[in-house]
Amino acid sequence: MLMPEDPQKLQEENRKKIGDNLRGAYSIIERLVQKSYQQKEMDLNFQLRNVRSEISGFFSEVENKNLEKLVGRKGSLEDFYASEDMLLKSSSQMLDFANSCLSSDRIDIVSLESYLKRFEQSTKARVIIDKNILKEFKLKKMEYDSGLKVELDENPLDDRYAVGNEFDPAEVKTQDLSCDDNSSIPPSLSNDNGELGSEMDTETLSELYNYLNILEHKYSSYQPEVSYDGSYVGNGKWSFDVSDRSIFAEIREGIFKTPLTFETFWHPFGDLKSLIQFVQQEANLVSKGQYKSLCIVNSDWPFDIKEWATGYMHPRMILFLYELDSGNLYFNESLPSSAVLSTWHSSAEKAQTLEDDLMSLANDMEYFEASDLMERSGLNLKSAKEYLKKMVKMNRVVDIGFGSSKYALAKE
Repeated sequence: MLMPEDPQKLQEENRKKIGDNLRGAYSIIERLVQKSYQQKEMDLNFQLRNVRSEISGFFSEVENKNLEKLVGRKGSLEDFYASEDMLLKSSSQMLDFANSCLSSDRIDIVSLESYLKRFEQSTKARVIIDKNILKEFKLKKMEYDSGLKVELDENPLDDRYAVGNEFDPAEVKTQDLSCDDNSSIPPSLSNDNGELGSEMDTETLSELYNYLNILEHKYSSYQPEVSYDGSYVGNGKWSFDVSDRSIFAEIREGIFKTPLTFETFWHPFGDLKSLIQFVQQEANLVSKGQYKSLCIVNSDWPFDIKEWATGYMHPRMILFLYELDSGNLYFNESLPSSAVLSTWHSSAEKAQTLEDDLMSLANDMEYFEASDLMERSGLNLKSAKEYLKKMVKMNRVVDIGFGSSKYALAKE
């Protein structure tokens, strides 16, 4: 007889493993979204964004430690073990299949949606930990410890979720899981309106490439240091990827945490409604604790779209509209750190660094405080204080002390 596992401890361990699998799957789907966009497969791009959105929703549950509050059912202790095993297995299968799509010439969206559906079904088939489960575990533990056999009435798990019942994606392909109904695809992602599918004239194409080349050069030479909420992200790993008509970049902290992402791409929306729907969909995909800087490029933006963009607000995403003809960038300038983030979408070749801000501040003021750096740089007060401590250690500034919390430029 095997020693029974503590249900609460097992569920917490599984929660962490499932969270890791979901983070991995989300990251891969993000790359597949970029891949489908580069290949101009807009129907597939839309479907992948939906998959990404659903994974993001599950991930939020896991991150908030609310997985145990998902819809479940009553059952025996053995039912509980089997359902937890299936839930963990389905998240691993989804991650493995998503990973296989990266190296494949064709992204099998139907099978990918099937794996996601399997994971969703596994969450609904979970067995809730209640007093009966805990009582049964206690009896099983006593039985194991004493070597006595305690006869218990066990209800078998539904065959659909039995541990030995392997999942065959081919069986699910016959289900109506694909997005063949083009009516569900926003006009902004369709080729019918000539926005993405049509060829650009030579002048426009040249302007777009020049703009993306400037961003690539900037991203190669500088790294973002201030996030949307004013926190310092200069220690994170900075990476970017340039495609035919877009550039994607991100700051990573550790393996899974991505506090800030940047996305700039050509998409000349012709009407405000399509743009609003698209932007809000993108904003809804940004998870709690993360921020996104989104820039959409057009040759010449209509007045009503520019007016709307300059008033757009979202707690985790800032919107920029870049206009090739004028070189102007339109955004809500009242948002925190909006000017700082705009650097990463503007056609200015040089980025303003925190050290530039610090030197400028030192030249303007003989002595300065963290609050002065906060106003000058876009950092929040906590991050400004931490950054100044870092600069003191590097002997760039000195803390003049005496309880004043003031700093001065270090003399060489």
